Formats: sequence, structure tokens, C-alpha cells
Amino acid sequence: MDEALRLAEFMARARTLPKHLQASPGDCLMVVEQAMRWGMSPFAVAQATSVISGKMMYEGKLVAAAVETSGAITGQLDYTFTGQGESRSIEVSATRRGETNPRTVTVTLREARTDNQMWKRQPDQQLVYHGARVWARRWTPAVILGVYSREEMGQIIEGEIVGEIEPIPAPKREPPKSRQTAAQWLDETARELADALDTEALNAIMSRPRYMQMRAWLTNGALDRLMFLESEAIERTTAPNDGVFADPADDPFLQPAREPA
Repeated sequence: MDEALRLAEFMARARTLPKHLQASPGDCLMVVEQAMRWGMSPFAVAQATSVISGKMMYEGKLVAAAVETSGAITGQLDYTFTGQGESRSIEVSATRRGETNPRTVTVTLREARTDNQMWKRQPDQQLVYHGARVWARRWTPAVILGVYSREEMGQIIEGEIVGEIEPIPAPKREPPKSRQTAAQWLDETARELADALDTEALNAIMSRPRYMQMRAWLTNGALDRLMFLESEAIERTTAPNDGVFADPADDPFLQPAREPA
């Protein structure tokens, strides 16, 4: 968990991540945990996520990849198209590990299509993603337990999903209510981080709700100062054999991307 927390902190600083994950170590930790369950790169999983109504959504292609790499099936998911227009349908089949006969589901365009423009541009590809999710939820639910897609988070009326909901606009960022100024809070936090003697004490400080609120609200120089204090504290409290490099230049997570050979 300590390693996952440190990785989530590093991820939250990446400017190339989707905006809903930037400066949000808690959400990044959720992505790291999910990636660990699937045996995938957290950064790759992060690029296939979005947030709707406060819930993390995962793209259909990611769900299909998770099923195929989970070991729950032998081989890969197979797709067969039939029909045209509104009657267009896809049959998804795969053989679960330990079985000899494939399991199948059939989804029609009429049943699956939403108002998303991608259904007009790439109907067959969207049927593939939708069919993979339906197959996985029916035959290998443990692989995608707790994982939902944008299409599945439709408006629920009398138990039926009718279309895709629109993302709720992000709330206006306001400073957490406090009598302290940001500078005062930073000064106090700097002293606490400097007094932390080990990673347990450091994690206790950085996991406080107030700390997470302020970290998400601070910008520019104030955020840079906090990040510097965090890096300094992590380096000071982490032993060399705990997975954190004494010299940041040796840490592969902090290196700039290399140009392909």
C-alpha cells in the first residue's frame, strides 16, 4: 500500500493524465488499485477512464483487454456480425478456462445504441465494445466487479437504462473553509512534514481530508512548494530498500520520456 500511495502521488503530478486525475492522488490510487487487479500499467488504465456523476468510468476497449488478459478465458473474445441497419447485431463468444464449449451473447444495434456520436461514426466498433462488456458481465463478472462504462451509467427509469447521461459540470473550485490563509497552512504543513520521522507518520499527514482538500485547491507557486516539501519528506523518511531512490535522477518514474530508437 505504501508503494501504491507513492505511485498515486507521482501520477497526480503528471500533466499528461486526464484532467479528472490531475492533482487528485485519491482518484489515482483507485486507478492504481484497479490496474494491479488486472495486471496492467496504471498509466495505460488512467488514459481509458472518465468521471460521470462522481463515478469512475472505464472504456469498453479496456474491459475487453482485461477479460482477455485475466486468465478467465482461453484464447480471445470472438465477434461475429450479422444483419444491416437497425437489425445489425453482434455475437460475442469465448471459452471460459476449464470448459470446452464457448459461451455466447448477442447484442443488436437497436438495443445497444445511445445518442453518442460514435455510434453513428463507428457502429460496428461500438457494438464490439458493448458486446464485450455484456459478455464479461454475464460470464466472467469477477473480472470487472465494480467497473462500469459511460453507456451503463445511463438514466435509470423504472429499472431500464434509456440513453447516456451528460457529464455533470465540475463544481467551481473554492478554497476550503478555514481561518488560515494558504500561506499559513503551508508553513504549518512544512513543519509537520519536516517533523515526520518515518513513512507511517508521513502517510498519516498526507491522507488527512484537510490535506487532500488543500492539495487539490493550491495552484502555481503554492502547489510547487507543497510538492517540493513532499518530495523532500519522502526522500528523507524512506529507506533505500523501500523502493524509493535516494537520488531522484535514478528513479525511472521521474525520468523524461525517451525518444524511440
